[in-house]
Amino acid sequence: MNTKITVDQLTETVNRALKQYGDECRDIVDETAKKAADNAKKRLRNTSPKRARGGGKYAKSWNVQEDRSRLGSTYTVYSKQPGLPHLLENGHATRGGTGWVNGRPHIAPAEKAAVEEFQTELEIKLGGAGV
Repeated sequence: MNTKITVDQLTETVNRALKQYGDECRDIVDETAKKAADNAKKRLRNTSPKRARGGGKYAKSWNVQEDRSRLGSTYTVYSKQPGLPHLLENGHATRGGTGWVNGRPHIAPAEKAAVEEFQTELEIKLGGAGV
């Protein structure tokens, strides 16, 4: 069946299809980013340093914050104990200032794994969607 349409109708149809495609891609990116952030939080809770008698307060302090905009969402994994992640990751001077406590890298590996997971998942989901 041949249907004749005007140039204006063609433009409208193409724009509608592109908007729908863009919305679908944004939703996939948002969903994948949330999953990667949640997995990074879990990874940090498992790999964060714990005191022998501390109960793991630092490890339990990891959380994910979502910031929404019209372009999509961004996710931030953060600790509710500001300053402490930097000291534990990079090391710090002792209280008396006479020595040094070595850092225990746990944030950088979790970040690297989250980025790799995000990229791999996007390639699978968007590649499979015909992008």
